[in-house]
Amino acid sequence: MIMITDGRKDSFSLDIFGSLYNVNLNAKTGSISELNDGECDIARKEIHIRDMNGMEDKDPVLQKFRQKQVMEHEVTHAFAFETGFDELSNNETLIDWIALNARKLVALFDRAGEML
Repeated sequence: MIMITDGRKDSFSLDIFGSLYNVNLNAKTGSISELNDGECDIARKEIHIRDMNGMEDKDPVLQKFRQKQVMEHEVTHAFAFETGFDELSNNETLIDWIALNARKLVALFDRAGEML
């Protein structure tokens, strides 16, 4: 994946398997459903992450952590779709599991590869 910035810290593009997704951090409520902290619009190739300043907890470390969690979740939706798993890209349970465990899997693969 390649990140291409457009000069703004809250907006950039991400190459996900040859498809360029525009990413909008700190999106205002109008671009995201009130029930979500983020959305991946596969048709428009856009990822929107809500401005986390509206969280109950005002701790900036926790806000950044939550924004990172949401970003990884939304990127996983795009990843699943772009790699041919159209139906699975809508499975929230699976997307959550992959987003939460991807780093652990990569570390395990690396460790197993070192044993060869």
